[in-house]
Amino acid sequence: MKKPSPKKRQRPFGINVIIVLLVLLVLNNGVDVIRALAGLPPHTFPEVDALIIQGLNAAIAIFYAVLAVGLWQMRDWAWYAAMIASGLSMFFTIWRHFAGGQPYVTMFLVVVMVFYLNQREVKVAFQRVRAAGAKP
Repeated sequence: MKKPSPKKRQRPFGINVIIVLLVLLVLNNGVDVIRALAGLPPHTFPEVDALIIQGLNAAIAIFYAVLAVGLWQMRDWAWYAAMIASGLSMFFTIWRHFAGGQPYVTMFLVVVMVFYLNQREVKVAFQRVRAAGAKP
């Protein structure tokens, strides 16, 4: 008699969507760095020095990339970090909007990311990861 093979743990659809959104955010920040290098005003804070914007956008892009890898690997810290990052991103996109920037793409991506982060299947998946990590 054959033993049933253990089910491979799959990532919920919502986590895959969040990973894609983070990759798009990395690309979006990369576009702002390229715009600043080309001498065009970035979509972020148009009145801030281009060198500062390049550094900030590069750092944010790296953070988003690390976060995407953490979500891909289902790390227990990744859900919390994604929630904090999305909250901060939303705050700064609203600030940028009122400062004369045009952060509409970022704002849309972050709103969708928050939606998927709060889906039950995503929360449950990370609760299981934390519970599995807490066992001796």
